[in-house]
Amino acid sequence: MIMSLQADLILDRITLSKLTPEMWQEHHMSILDEFAGEAQHMLVVYIDSVNGLTLDFSIPCGPVNELVYFLKKENVTSLSVDTFFRDVLYGTVTGRHIESLLRVMSGIYVPVFYKNTTWPDSIKNDFTGQLHKFMASLTDTRWKMEGKTVLYIPLEGTVVRPEVASKNKELIQRLES
Repeated sequence: MIMSLQADLILDRITLSKLTPEMWQEHHMSILDEFAGEAQHMLVVYIDSVNGLTLDFSIPCGPVNELVYFLKKENVTSLSVDTFFRDVLYGTVTGRHIESLLRVMSGIYVPVFYKNTTWPDSIKNDFTGQLHKFMASLTDTRWKMEGKTVLYIPLEGTVVRPEVASKNKELIQRLES
């Protein structure tokens, strides 16, 4: 099997717990090369109970225990070895989807939103209120699966100086709710 260096970079990052070398077929390599080329912007890899190792350009229709995803940035047409880590977002999602979503939201999206100062106050206040409701519900659901009660505490108040936060009526109202 001869494959491109770009496909080899992808192959090295496919980490599925039940994956064995015997599962790899020739057509899998051509799918890796197709993703590395211009045609596709998303690749998902998972082990299907019927079809075995599956490489696809769309999200699976049914539930899977574990999958690896690769996403090219919007304007990237083909991958190169030099720009792979800049142009491709990749990761693994395991069966604990709620926990994974909470981790991604808390660690990536929520902090990025709080640091954004470009939105008008009215939009930011509405969005922040809904974000707090979602994060509270997500936090509650995640921990209830383990039989625990954990309260969501918004980080919004920690990125604003106390003098400024104490004068912001919308912020105080969101934090109190």
